[in-house]
Amino acid sequence: MDADELLSYARALRNSEQSGIGRLIAERMSRTFGNAEPLLPQVDQLPETTTKLTAPAEVAHTMVGLLAAAEKADPQTPILICRYTREDVLDARPHLLATWGVYLQAVMAKGWDVEHVRSEAAWEEEMRRLEVWQPGGPLSILDRIGFDGDYRPYAVPVPASPIPGFNLMDVPGHGTVFFSPTGLGCFIPEPDCRPLAEVLRAQHLKVIGDREPLVRRHSLEAGREELELQRIISDAESVPGNRILVKDGLGVDLEPPEVLASRLERLRLAGRVATDDLLILRQYYERRRSAFSTQLDSSWEFLDLTSRAALLEFTTTGKTSSDPENLRPAPEDIRAAHIFAALKALAHENYSLAVVDDVPFGVRCLMKDSPVPLVFLEVAKGSIWAEFRDPVFCSSLMTHMRQVAEPSADKENVRGILAELAAQCSAATGPPGVLG
Repeated sequence: MDADELLSYARALRNSEQSGIGRLIAERMSRTFGNAEPLLPQVDQLPETTTKLTAPAEVAHTMVGLLAAAEKADPQTPILICRYTREDVLDARPHLLATWGVYLQAVMAKGWDVEHVRSEAAWEEEMRRLEVWQPGGPLSILDRIGFDGDYRPYAVPVPASPIPGFNLMDVPGHGTVFFSPTGLGCFIPEPDCRPLAEVLRAQHLKVIGDREPLVRRHSLEAGREELELQRIISDAESVPGNRILVKDGLGVDLEPPEVLASRLERLRLAGRVATDDLLILRQYYERRRSAFSTQLDSSWEFLDLTSRAALLEFTTTGKTSSDPENLRPAPEDIRAAHIFAALKALAHENYSLAVVDDVPFGVRCLMKDSPVPLVFLEVAKGSIWAEFRDPVFCSSLMTHMRQVAEPSADKENVRGILAELAAQCSAATGPPGVLG
């Protein structure tokens, strides 16, 4: 697979429902491969015998070659990647790191699970890099979730490596790379040397112990997606802390009683919630509204990000892109009530609404820096969410979101936008105005 083929593959992933945030992959890969020289190393065949690797480039190319081989095969035991040192053969070669990252997506799209172990120091450094979207940057981890295969990262104490200073990448059925951060190591082929690879793999798996991965995937039960989603979010929002909510449209916790009643009825009519679950769902919604109201009266800060297009769509059609397709539009008076509730919330010094041109990631995301920090990110619309509990990642993401929001969160400007939208709802039949 050459650079052009790899870019085409990335574009295919973008259009696939396997990755809810895949729309950004092709854009980033276009920047990565947007020059005359192909950056993808040509790996025709992995060595057939145990092979000494004496240069960092050999190790890095072999790591890419292992993933390239796995992408052509059916998934087996999870791929194990252990990179303990703060810098290694991939970090020192950004182009190879980008290529390796795309192949990592490719194998997970094929269904391979990946266990990725880093030292706490290496993980923290990666999460605090200023180039947030670059390969190896804190937000590049978002490109590794939402595939058929599960991505499970771990951060472990130092020294954690069973053999201090040595890293491991094991791809069952294809081979193992055992290497130092300076680029010295060896390749162990399949199948003759598999017993040796299994011994190395078992030693490295011990460092994980009973730790939970830093990312958990939630697949919501079909037919009860809204109920399960609101249960999880209401649990998170009930814990005091600063909060950022990213979505197309206004938040549920801004909804006054009449808007909430309308939403519940429309969800029932659309078959998105069973009649027997309506009361429970109402309780989850009201729990979110109560937590928001209580914490808004304290010193916690709340920031919502939505797009101009989503607000205009809600005003003119009564729906947003995050709504189920068969959900009936909200009546004009309900739309106006929701917008007026947002205007009322803006009176609080610790509530801000940023009206941006494009919602980051294009999906819903909840962030809280409560005692146990949380990022809850939609991966596939309405059905799969990813939960991050790592404080360094959560802090980096919230800092990035505040920077994105700052130019678009001027309260007077936002009040003007909302007032115009509310007037359009009240007019009911007039043509939409132009947002300033």
